[in-house]
Amino acid sequence: MTDRCVLAYSGGLDTSVAIGWLKDKYGAEVIAMAVDVGQGVDEDLLHARGEACGAAEVIVVDAREEFARDYIVPAIKANAIYGLGYPLFTALGRPLIAKLAVDYARQTGCDTIAHGCTGKGNDQVRIEGTVTTLDPAMKIIAPVRSWARSSPNSIAFAASAAACRLARTSADTRSARKRATASCEARVRSSRARRETLIALHPAPRSGSTATGTRISSARVPMRIGTTVPW
Repeated sequence: MTDRCVLAYSGGLDTSVAIGWLKDKYGAEVIAMAVDVGQGVDEDLLHARGEACGAAEVIVVDAREEFARDYIVPAIKANAIYGLGYPLFTALGRPLIAKLAVDYARQTGCDTIAHGCTGKGNDQVRIEGTVTTLDPAMKIIAPVRSWARSSPNSIAFAASAAACRLARTSADTRSARKRATASCEARVRSSRARRETLIALHPAPRSGSTATGTRISSARVPMRIGTTVPW
């Protein structure tokens, strides 16, 4: 029997459905904990969705400074590269998330930590290994791994068990509108910068004769195929 549980919460489908599943199966009071390590967090959306799904509390931890100082910088110094392909940064966030979950569980009297990892990847090992190392007595639940659900089945569970209302809330709408506006403004700025660069690199010739006597139009001369634009 689990009384209180800290759920590593992303706000996505699996962890949102997991809130209702944990309540139904274990009778647990679920604390949804989201961690910002620099990926960008919409706090209004997380609170609205987590509460709508039945979380007793939704907290957002700003761990950007700690992640950069204690994880990213040492990884850069160690030249931590995954498969000689890309920096090993995403995986580094999992132990930090697990550490923060253990800290919060201890502070608030929670006896269980849950996460949304599946049984296929390495994230489950990173999180559970960290939790077990820091607190061997802490219980661990992996709802997605336990129920072995696909996304359509997760949605069906959410609908049939009333575990989570996935319809957009007003907070969802406000957040989506802000993101759309910011994206549009960024595209406009980017387009304007590209246009100004092109004009600087290929100014329009004036109407009249060139040095060779050839008449040209006042229309802008198109770029030649293969022209390199430095951005």
